[in-house]
Amino acid sequence: MTEYRKKFHRIAQRLTNLELQRGESKDFLSMDGILEDLRESRGSEFLLGSYSEAGIKMAFDKFGITRELGKLGFDDLIITMDTRDPYRQMLRLYNDTAAPDHMLGEIVLHKAKFTSRHSHLLPAQYYPLDMIYVEWLILQNPTVEFSEERPPLPGQDHPGLGIGKQVLELLYLAAKHQHTQGLLIVPHYYHTALIFSQEFRFINLEYQALLNRIEEDLDHYPLTVRAWAVERGTVYHKHDNHRFHWDPEEQILACDRELRNFFHSESYEQQVKAAESKFAFYLDPALLRKKLPQQILDLYNDSEFRHITK
Repeated sequence: MTEYRKKFHRIAQRLTNLELQRGESKDFLSMDGILEDLRESRGSEFLLGSYSEAGIKMAFDKFGITRELGKLGFDDLIITMDTRDPYRQMLRLYNDTAAPDHMLGEIVLHKAKFTSRHSHLLPAQYYPLDMIYVEWLILQNPTVEFSEERPPLPGQDHPGLGIGKQVLELLYLAAKHQHTQGLLIVPHYYHTALIFSQEFRFINLEYQALLNRIEEDLDHYPLTVRAWAVERGTVYHKHDNHRFHWDPEEQILACDRELRNFFHSESYEQQVKAAESKFAFYLDPALLRKKLPQQILDLYNDSEFRHITK
């Protein structure tokens, strides 16, 4: 649980569906009070059938996201949505003008009934999983350059905004509001899975074990080094010296009590711990030096690079 969950939960209890759909405060019924009447109506006009552009902007105000972005100089927020495809709904956040070089955030998501390729690893009563699938999420500050203190991670065009935890909590509240079992992601990058692993768990417990073991074996390297080493193929399995390849797997943040208890159970943790013994990793710094993008190399001189990869 992030430090924002309890606070955000209290705020959410005072939001109505009318506010979320129209951005207009009518009363202070609970968030679930008129759910069934409004949640599915005119669904194509709303994100996930429930949230209007004005309603989302109002939620940003209520949950303090507007204030945090204002501290960074973004005080003219614009939200656009494309909900025509129920299987690929998109929201974008801009500042000042709806242009690519002013984009602060983008999310692609939809509700889905989901069966994992590892369905045998979860008890049958949880299937099919009713989830909000977050296919894509970007949070970025296009006005800031990368630096030695804030180097780029794979897939990043700009540094982040520092509001990732708050956005995650809003998505978690949306998953509960939609009466789903939770949030589902399939992280394309190792570092994304690592960052989300503070809250999310892999359905495939062996991949949870693998992630834990990479952290244990390579924890003396900074995250930037580990992330680029995995991305550029310079991490190897110790037992056979084969190159490690990141294969995206499903991660879940459960809001359903029973499912959440499963992922935090002693049984799950014990199986993950036992599976960790199957893995061991090492990193080849010299090869990584040759494969790093020039953008990273320009941030460090040779002695600095040797220091962070020693």
